[in-house]
Amino acid sequence: MGKIDGIDNDKVASIDDLNNRVTTLENETAPNSNIINGEGEASLHQSLDAKYSGIATVTKNPNAAALDPTLTDNEPMGATGDWATSLGGNSSAQGKRSVAEGTSTVAKGSYSHVEGSNSVALGACAHAEGGSTVALGTNSHSEGNATQAVKDQTHAEGDQTIAAGYAAHAGGILSQANGDASFVSGSRVIANNYAQAVVGKWNDPQDDTLFEVGCGYEGNRRNAFAAGDVNGESFLSIGSTKLTENELAALKNGGGAFGDFVESTEYPGCYYREVTTTVTHGTITEKEWLNPPMVSGKVYRTTKRSLGQPVYAMYANIGILAVGSTKSVNIDTNSIATVGGNEYALIFNTGRGCVESHTFYCYEMDTGVNMWDGVRSFCYMNGTGITAGLTTPASFDDGNLPNAYVYVEAQAYWQ
Repeated sequence: MGKIDGIDNDKVASIDDLNNRVTTLENETAPNSNIINGEGEASLHQSLDAKYSGIATVTKNPNAAALDPTLTDNEPMGATGDWATSLGGNSSAQGKRSVAEGTSTVAKGSYSHVEGSNSVALGACAHAEGGSTVALGTNSHSEGNATQAVKDQTHAEGDQTIAAGYAAHAGGILSQANGDASFVSGSRVIANNYAQAVVGKWNDPQDDTLFEVGCGYEGNRRNAFAAGDVNGESFLSIGSTKLTENELAALKNGGGAFGDFVESTEYPGCYYREVTTTVTHGTITEKEWLNPPMVSGKVYRTTKRSLGQPVYAMYANIGILAVGSTKSVNIDTNSIATVGGNEYALIFNTGRGCVESHTFYCYEMDTGVNMWDGVRSFCYMNGTGITAGLTTPASFDDGNLPNAYVYVEAQAYWQ
């Protein structure tokens, strides 16, 4: 027989004697390892929890209290579930084989796991981590800050996101995946429908879309790109123009209602048509883009209209933006057309709401930074065009932005 540490095998008379000696050894070593028995069968919690009379802060998590009204301000401290473990200060492991660690946390579901601060794992096999997170559904996972994984098999991450649909995934900031099997990622975007995916920011939720890229703001939730199905016919929406599958085919074949659009040879995949504007001395012809290529510093007429006037879009890269600084760029909007020996200029409206700045900026070409990180945009008319820029606060903790850029839309007319 091999030697068990702490027990002299030669003096073991029976299995019962061995068990008694092991129990004695565990009791002797428990104070040294800071472990004492919990209430449930074979459950454990640290003696540090003995300093607390109960959990009074965990239900200050309003999301947890709303999702589970049975939670009180005096949840049992330590490990009360069978084979449960409570680690850290003021944590409560109530479910069978649950684990609660951190401070002011509750693992209520069987086989659940909670860690961090003020977080709650309510569902069976649920996992909650971070600050004030809630995992309610079975096999749900919530992480980050104040996120909620409500239904079964859901995943919520980021800051104040909600995964409310079955098997839904919510990421980013203040975004919601409400439809079953839906997916959201970005800032304040919403997916309400089955298998709908939405990315970007401030989208306009639509019942008939399966995929949306939102790029709006609080006062104007618009969609830059959307795809879906209406009455069995697929459609593609770019900006305010929605094209069905048949119309897209007509566009590519040069026929139908959208047959006047042609694909750019310089920018494959980008479509435009030539439109004419009547002026006093004749007409002005220009390209109107369905999905402009957005070359930095260029101005494009789009298919969008605002108050009956064409909307022009422009993009400009402003390069490196240092922490605690302001940087802007002047976009030259000076366009002159000569008609019958007379010059006409493209005039951009300067009234309230006529110039809109939808600003994006990134560390790298495909990595976005949210407006709620403290970066602010601005946009105004000047003598030769439009000035747009960004300001980062001194407290901006993401470092310098090596590849910042702005995007602007504005109404304009020929005069």
